[in-house]
Amino acid sequence: MRVAIISLVFVILLSGIVFAGSFDPYDYQIEKIYEQPHLSSKENYSIPVEIRLLDVNKDANWYKIKIRFVLGLMNFEYLGWTYIPIGNMLVEKGIMEVKK
Repeated sequence: MRVAIISLVFVILLSGIVFAGSFDPYDYQIEKIYEQPHLSSKENYSIPVEIRLLDVNKDANWYKIKIRFVLGLMNFEYLGWTYIPIGNMLVEKGIMEVKK
């Protein structure tokens, strides 16, 4: 009985740690490409590759992404940062202010 209780507590703690580690507020799956910039527009393409936005730096120009796809029995996964100057464009349009 004691072993069963210890095992149950261990499983609950382990599942809590796994669940807490899997929650990421910036983890967005990029799945579809739309014709216009709203969800009710026509879908042009559904992406067969897992592309996730994991993090954004402070000036909104660097994005941490994960790209994953499966080709037959081979699994490819790439994790890294990419430069897309969206922050610079938002500053130029007056939508975002430069933080110093």
